[in-house]
Amino acid sequence: MKRLRKIILRSLLALLLLGGVVLGLYYQKHPNIVRCFLISVSDFDKEGPNVYVSRETPMEVRNLLWHIIDRARDRNVRFWGEWKNQPIIIYCHNQADFARYGSGTPGVAYLNPTQCFIVIGPDGLRTDIMSHEMCHVELFQRIGWLASEFEKPAWFDEGLALMLDYRYAKREEKTRYFGFLIDWDRSLRSGSSYVELDELQKLEGFSQGDLRRKVFAYLTAGKEVSRWLEIVGKEGLLEFTEKLKQGARFLEVYAQIEQVYLDKNKTEKLD
Repeated sequence: MKRLRKIILRSLLALLLLGGVVLGLYYQKHPNIVRCFLISVSDFDKEGPNVYVSRETPMEVRNLLWHIIDRARDRNVRFWGEWKNQPIIIYCHNQADFARYGSGTPGVAYLNPTQCFIVIGPDGLRTDIMSHEMCHVELFQRIGWLASEFEKPAWFDEGLALMLDYRYAKREEKTRYFGFLIDWDRSLRSGSSYVELDELQKLEGFSQGDLRRKVFAYLTAGKEVSRWLEIVGKEGLLEFTEKLKQGARFLEVYAQIEQVYLDKNKTEKLD
């Protein structure tokens, strides 16, 4: 019995040591994400369930944050039909905190199998930005980590988030594709470099070049996703995410569902 206990104890110590090494390596590569996981033991104030703010955040800004969270969640509920995820939201009231927890953009979503985080910087306290990041989280929740990591192209993720982000083509749902098409064409005519969807498979494709090229990249993603959504609608989107979660290949099922709804729409018009 004593020998068995020693073996178990040594095994546990070895696992703890291995876990420490893995955590150390992960911290070296993703220090901001590790800090997010440790937010509950940081000097941030817990403002409410799953919401943390920099300690010096004024009361009026805390109230504004809750207002933005509520509006962004409502926007996602209207788009998706329901809200399935509960990310931890971290608001950084100064750039120093944002540099430790966020990234170079006003807001960022970290998508992890155990817990998702949305980090908002001092320049990102806007409903559009919060809605955008919440959409990333909701898509991740619906398709799962494997599909998100290995199947989902960045252009679809970013394009879908733009449907809830009115900084670009702010249009009613029925004319959203037309709005993106107009803005995309206007941007191209003003001198933007042409960007193919294949160049936007990875998130890095959206950060290359000058500001004009970056905007055009987002418009390219928004134009394609809004075109597809105009055909398949919310019903097709939900079918699509469920198939991805079950292991379907992205491009294959993306085209299949589009064709199904094209045929369905033709039949309904004939009737």
